[in-house]
Amino acid sequence: MKIIDFDLDLPFFQQNRHLLRGMLRSLFETGYPEMANQQALLQESVFDEPLLYYHLLGSQAYYPIEQITAGYKNVNSDAFESGKLPHAKDIHGRAYFPGIGYRDAAENGLSDKNGGREWLDGTGIELYKFIPNIILDHDPSVSYCPSSLIEDYRNALTQAIEKMRLITPEFFELICACTKNICLFRSDSLNSFAGITQHGTCFINVVEADSSEVFFIDDLSHQCGHIIFNILTAKTEDFLNFDKDTYIRDLGGFDVDDRKIYSIFHGLFTYSCILGALDAYLENTDAEEQSLLRLEALARLGFYITKMFVDLENLYGKNLFTPLGETYYAAFIKNYQRMYDKYHTVIKTFPYANQPYVFSFEQFLKDYAQ
Repeated sequence: MKIIDFDLDLPFFQQNRHLLRGMLRSLFETGYPEMANQQALLQESVFDEPLLYYHLLGSQAYYPIEQITAGYKNVNSDAFESGKLPHAKDIHGRAYFPGIGYRDAAENGLSDKNGGREWLDGTGIELYKFIPNIILDHDPSVSYCPSSLIEDYRNALTQAIEKMRLITPEFFELICACTKNICLFRSDSLNSFAGITQHGTCFINVVEADSSEVFFIDDLSHQCGHIIFNILTAKTEDFLNFDKDTYIRDLGGFDVDDRKIYSIFHGLFTYSCILGALDAYLENTDAEEQSLLRLEALARLGFYITKMFVDLENLYGKNLFTPLGETYYAAFIKNYQRMYDKYHTVIKTFPYANQPYVFSFEQFLKDYAQ
């Protein structure tokens, strides 16, 4: 499949998904040899579980392994049914068991046959209704309940999903294949993210009150793009001549840039995902009926074209890449060039000087009106 001019090799993608599962299985067997000896009782899909990644790569101290694996057992857990299974709760008193559902502090038991769980329409992507501990690792002040944010932004999120299903069908199918959960949160200091530490979960910071379907198309493409690229680059040494944690400034990059080379490389892929999705949105949206949404899509697209140019330039000529990495980098250049050639006459007058690191449409409208 193609993301603009980037050819995504699906067999290579599946091979690397298997590689990541094998890595997690190895960590599990090392950490829990007794449970590993009973793996016949566990479903293979446990090795795609984001909270198992968090437990083994992030914080073993928080979610007990029994809580994470209970829903993946091929036998019923008497301990769970009796309420005696070890578990951790979020700050609202909700205990989440992957594959089973929620136990609340206020009620002993599950709320319905799905355990209070909810999925995006027509997908297997579950919407978190609790605050995962990984968010509090980065911003302890987060208190908004994700279930409340789901209600606030249900229409915009649903519209974004339906649009992506129609206008970027292959990309949308890939997102559904590797994204297990979406978590909406609100923070003044933590950006949206999707990392290997809880691989498979897309965390979206809904910071602007009237976030639209365009916002969600942007951020879903962005964060799920990180999930996809973590799979594609599971063996970073196949792409980079330097350690992935090398800072770009140590290789002659901009002195003020404190990012690592792998992070910037990631960004070039996610920019490609965002630009491809926004371009498809603009191609399939009525200019008169949805003028404000089109303006937002154009403004976001121009913002990312500008940022992509800076990062392409920052990585240029530093012997960073292996031959495979060079192939990816060349495709990202082509993606940038195609989008720039198509839109530069429209976006060249857009005001971006006051934009924060993460695009703000509210700020754009203030500057655009002047």
